[in-house]
Amino acid sequence: MTVTIWSTNTSSLNTTMLQLSDEGNLILQASQNRILWQSFDQPENTFIQGMHMAINTRTGARQLYTCWRRADDPTPGNFSLGLDPSGSTQVFIWKDYTVKYWRSGEWNGASNFIGIPWVPLYSKGFNFVTDNDQKYYTFTAINDSLARFVLHWNGTFSSYMYTGSSHGWDGLWHQPVKQCEIYNACGPNGLCRNNGNLASCRCLDGYQPKSAHNWMTGNWSGGCVRQAPLQCQADKKQSEYKRLPGMKLLDHAVWTSDIGDSDACKSYCSSNCSCNAYAYVTTVGCMMWSGDLIDIYHFDNGGYDFYVKVPQGSNNQKTAIVTGTVSGFVVFLLVASIFLWKQFRFCSGPKATSNFCSSNKLGEGGFGRVYKGKLPGVEEIAVKRLSATSRQGIEELKNEVVLIAKLQHRNLVRLLGYPSNRGLLDWRKRFKIIEGIARGLLYLHRDSRLRVVHRDLKASNILLDNDMDPKISDFGMARIFGGDQNQHNTIHVVGTFGYMAPEYAMEGIFSVKSDVYSFGILLLEIITGKKNSSFHNKEDSLNIVGYAYKKWQEGNTGNLIDPTIREPCCLPQVLRCLHVALLCVQDLAQDQPEIPSVISMILTESTNLTVPRQPTFTVQGYSCDNCASKRNAEMISECGVTITSLQGR
Repeated sequence: MTVTIWSTNTSSLNTTMLQLSDEGNLILQASQNRILWQSFDQPENTFIQGMHMAINTRTGARQLYTCWRRADDPTPGNFSLGLDPSGSTQVFIWKDYTVKYWRSGEWNGASNFIGIPWVPLYSKGFNFVTDNDQKYYTFTAINDSLARFVLHWNGTFSSYMYTGSSHGWDGLWHQPVKQCEIYNACGPNGLCRNNGNLASCRCLDGYQPKSAHNWMTGNWSGGCVRQAPLQCQADKKQSEYKRLPGMKLLDHAVWTSDIGDSDACKSYCSSNCSCNAYAYVTTVGCMMWSGDLIDIYHFDNGGYDFYVKVPQGSNNQKTAIVTGTVSGFVVFLLVASIFLWKQFRFCSGPKATSNFCSSNKLGEGGFGRVYKGKLPGVEEIAVKRLSATSRQGIEELKNEVVLIAKLQHRNLVRLLGYPSNRGLLDWRKRFKIIEGIARGLLYLHRDSRLRVVHRDLKASNILLDNDMDPKISDFGMARIFGGDQNQHNTIHVVGTFGYMAPEYAMEGIFSVKSDVYSFGILLLEIITGKKNSSFHNKEDSLNIVGYAYKKWQEGNTGNLIDPTIREPCCLPQVLRCLHVALLCVQDLAQDQPEIPSVISMILTESTNLTVPRQPTFTVQGYSCDNCASKRNAEMISECGVTITSLQGR
């Protein structure tokens, strides 16, 4: 029996020819060059030179580009890209084919989309064509170079160029990467500004949050509503506007191309009671908006002037603006905490943490101290109290709060507690903790909508609930990756001394492998039952990595493994985890396994493990007595967290 796997869906003809064009188009044609079928008409996730991104204006049929389900699974995924069916020149990404996820902004008719920061790739690149019932974009690369645009599995649209000098594909831009680039991130009438990769939202002048409670907790989807309706002004001179520079112009614009300048555009909007805002772009014309204002985003660089109609006199009033940043909520909590502390200085009273009683202290880090507490009728909570001497502040705390709100996983913190005695942690419990941490990292690195690198994974940031289930906490240093980004470089190296991967500590290069290295250190600490810092200056000044490797290589693990877990039945699994830990802390990121492989190795005894290389670097550390004298290096947290020098052996 013959089974057809794939065919061109064309009938058999006497004279046909199959040809692969220089652009990569597979063409089936009959006599007189009549095309019967071509692969460019059935795109998947990649747009290249010679292809069309088209829509039929008569039938509404669209040529959609669809992402893969996962990076290694080419079956159709959840995101698709194509031209706006409502008739604008915008390109959209939809989630599940209907929910708007990202938009390019209008085509300016000359060189670029007004919703994407300009890059040289646009010059002589894209071209918008109207041909009878067809509208479509084409692309021609510059200087005979190769270019491609890829819609990735997570909804990120990326531009790449292949150049002979680099002998590889250089990423030119990726969107959406920052939270504000996601469609309507702050809801209707909410203005989005970037705070790193995260969003900071506020209502436009004359507007207030639709739900004050949701807004203050970081749920901005409901957006904002007018504080008072605009009165229709018969005299256009009475209309007033708030100018917002550097903007990505909004969705649902109404074009009026016969208006010649910005002043005429303003007058036209003023005389129209339904017009709430306007903008004028030379190559596009007068753009006006009525009803709710959707997808308002302030660019970091570039952008256009946008004018919002406001009630008369509001530009001269010192009105209070309700902001939707997490920092507003945090400041409120901090002020309330200080007030409570001044009112109740003793460990008594009905408050959640017994007024920050020292007996409720869980630990402390870069922000300050963390206290155990309990709210009426709910489970235990952790309260992080910002120290006046902290080198970290609102930005890091805001980053953490927003990430925790958006990341939901059984092995990520909501917060619980911690055991007070390591004797309570037999090997079964420790292995459960190891597996839970690994699965939490798997979610951050691969399974969550946001691809997150924690950057400060350490024992004090792993909290345990009453069932000893681990919860990864403290996302103040975490960073979001977009598209197929694999690594990032920074001059602002943050994290904890002793847990940093060599390439991050010395060169500022971090990736998901940075967390793998930190996880390896955690594994060694769990196996030895000792802190990483306790191995400083021990046996030729080796750190925990060098010490563990030496004992493993010698076959002398008796002094390495915590005596409380040296049970014969558990020893093979303990030694396997030790082997995996040494693979995680290899000097080079390319030699370290990724988290899916780590989980497979610790759970599957049949998996063959490679032999780890001897570590090259040792960390020259300082005791806590010397911490105060080492403040010239960048301080990340309290004692034991200063970034100091790394020296090769």
